[in-house]
Amino acid sequence: MILLIILYMLFACTFTIGKAALSYTSPILFIGIRMLIGGLLLLGYQYFFKRTSCAVQSKDLWLFFKVGFFQYYAA
Repeated sequence: MILLIILYMLFACTFTIGKAALSYTSPILFIGIRMLIGGLLLLGYQYFFKRTSCAVQSKDLWLFFKVGFFQYYAA
């Protein structure tokens, strides 16, 4: 139960931190930095905990571009 309360407290803090960060940067730059940090965390988890390869096939590059473009401009 205490972990759930801590989770909600951390989630609520992200709005306050995000609002404060927007006063120092432009929204596009803030979204780009946030997406970069999230991607690096996911790649780090994949590499260190799952021990699998992160190789990208050439046929998937267009899909990655479309997803990245949509995520960046939809946010």
